[in-house]
Amino acid sequence: MAVTSVAAGNLLATGSQQDILAANTTAGVFVVIVDTNPMVAGDIMELRIFNKVNNNTERLAYYAVYAHVQAQPIKFSVPVPSFGTATDTIRVSLVQTAGTFRTFPYRVVTVG
Repeated sequence: MAVTSVAAGNLLATGSQQDILAANTTAGVFVVIVDTNPMVAGDIMELRIFNKVNNNTERLAYYAVYAHVQAQPIKFSVPVPSFGTATDTIRVSLVQTAGTFRTFPYRVVTVG
């Protein structure tokens, strides 16, 4: 099984707005990996994946919330498929809603 990185970096959260980690129109099954090790007590971070299917309206496909210090800091999303056309896209965002803004290392990969 091949794993291919499609986006990677270090995102400095900027508040209650959605910070886009990746937007992709290529075909694949996508998994988002985020290192939440920078989080401390009082921090809250939300990870969201949106999908657009058959020229439909973009919808929330995956949502996870992490709060405070994380005992297991590496987070993996569920696999989210996309057929890879202009009308079938995937978008990944991170929002830090509480605490001091942190920098989160991340990677978006395709598997298969």
